Amino acid sequence: LGCDWVGELGSLDRHLNHNSVEGECQFMTMVCPYSCGDGFQRCRLDEHKANDCPNRPFSCKYCGHKATYISVTRDHWPICAKYRVDCPKKCLGCQWAGERGDLGQHLN
Repeated sequence: LGCDWVGELGSLDRHLNHNSVEGECQFMTMVCPYSCGDGFQRCRLDEHKANDCPNRPFSCKYCGHKATYISVTRDHWPICAKYRVDCPKKCLGCQWAGERGDLGQHLN
């Protein structure tokens, strides 16, 4: 199923509105504005931008650092001082869990 628009040929450009995510035609393919390289039908672009795009704006839920989703989850979380971690001696019975930044003090 696709676009069922019917109208005057002179109104086609307004219907398609190639340069705006706000165009009328929900079946027009749009390029993601976050430069991930993917294209989506206008009706699916909002979902992609909000939940799927690796380049969407994202904040670390532990410390508030702002970057892209992929940057925060791949590059920042492994070094975030506020990220919750278990003691590396958990397998020996240590029950401590806390922020990565406090781990050194715990181990001393």
